[in-house]
Amino acid sequence: MSSNTKVYDASVDASSAGATPEAATDTPAAIPATSIDSAERATTSTPLYRDPEDVRLVFSLSQTATILAFVVLALGGFSLYMTFRSPPLIVIDRTKEGDRVVLMDGQQIVDGVALTRDRRPGDEDKRTAANIFSARLYRVDPQTRKTDLEKLIKMMVPGAAAELVRLLKPDLEQQRREHWQTSWEPQVTSIDPADAYTVRVVGRQHITRVAKNEVAQEARQLTFNLKLLFDSRGRVEDNDRTGFLIADLRDFRIINEPTALTSNDPTRR
Repeated sequence: MSSNTKVYDASVDASSAGATPEAATDTPAAIPATSIDSAERATTSTPLYRDPEDVRLVFSLSQTATILAFVVLALGGFSLYMTFRSPPLIVIDRTKEGDRVVLMDGQQIVDGVALTRDRRPGDEDKRTAANIFSARLYRVDPQTRKTDLEKLIKMMVPGAAAELVRLLKPDLEQQRREHWQTSWEPQVTSIDPADAYTVRVVGRQHITRVAKNEVAQEARQLTFNLKLLFDSRGRVEDNDRTGFLIADLRDFRIINEPTALTSNDPTRR
């Protein structure tokens, strides 16, 4: 095409030729050159390259994140296990000589001690209740006497406890006045064959007291019967986990023995 060739607009030619507007719109419009160049560049694939160090860094971070995820899951599982597992069972025997561990998680630490299911209170519990009651009544320690008497009253039926306190009042006054210190040695604790809820107790009481400015030591043997009642509350702290209450103290007798020592020198006690 020569440079003198004229380019006419298609819409102008159509209108001048008397063509309708619909015919003019059917004529395809010219595509700009810039659009063709953009499409050619889009269809052309450009190779992409990644820095090897960058790839190694991403891989290392992925490994670290995976390891941390497993650690978090393991810690969560361990925490749930420690939260819902049964607590360790430790049995401690508290004595005057000190505390000692006898059982730990069911494993026997001291010979002769075993952990079993609780049984219904029986004859052994009756004898235990009788021995505890007798010791609190006839073992006098000025430092713990008040506490011992309070526990003694809790072991009894309320009406029997009030009656015993009334009967013991003169004896308690004498013990305070003469500064009694006594020990109790149980000798016989047996169930009455005629009454399964009566326990016969025989024991020896060693007494140290001050009478007329003299220190006297003597021993006497006591015998009595204890009437027990089954505690409907079961094994509770008031009955020292025996399941029985003391209902009455009967047939009390004292057998006095010769005085072992009488002196006005306190160092000879």
